[in-house]
Amino acid sequence: MADIVAEWTRLHGLSFELELTGPAGGGFTSGAGGEQLQIDAIELVWVLAGRGSEPATGLLAHELPLWPEHVNRPTETHLHPNNLK
Repeated sequence: MADIVAEWTRLHGLSFELELTGPAGGGFTSGAGGEQLQIDAIELVWVLAGRGSEPATGLLAHELPLWPEHVNRPTETHLHPNNLK
């Protein structure tokens, strides 16, 4: 998770305080006085990939391109963890 947050931070360059919950959780800070965020670590990966369960707002609207440019990004909604049963 630290590598994902670090890469995301390099891309947007804005200040924030981020608390990730769940088994892969932890705290991250960049700069001072930025947006305060709390989100499940796995949901953060989905959100940064543009596949979150809700539309992203604020800093979370800054996607982290996890798919190489030459690969078609999957669009099947059944890939979201909320839909796996």
